[in-house]
Amino acid sequence: MSFNDFLKKNVEGFPWQDYRGSNSGMIVLYDSDPLSELPIREVPEDNASATQPDPHYESGTYGVYGCVRPKIRNSFFKSKLRYLFFMTKYVGTKEEFKNAYFITG
Repeated sequence: MSFNDFLKKNVEGFPWQDYRGSNSGMIVLYDSDPLSELPIREVPEDNASATQPDPHYESGTYGVYGCVRPKIRNSFFKSKLRYLFFMTKYVGTKEEFKNAYFITG
């Protein structure tokens, strides 16, 4: 099927695909920002780093900028996970929270 044929086909012409997720989830670990009081992701623009900007708070997405790891994103989809829990090990500016783990989303 050519792209033009695809565009001409209406929605009713495509078979239904069940994308409902299971009642399971996965924890996604990310690097926290050493310059922040809050347990947020490290921001590569402000601090030289090879860290991918995911989760991307600014756009409310996960995985858009981490396309270098498509196998991980594909495994989420294939597992039909309903939930992703974001977790980080705190390395920020508050000494009393250093090395503690936080669920952030």
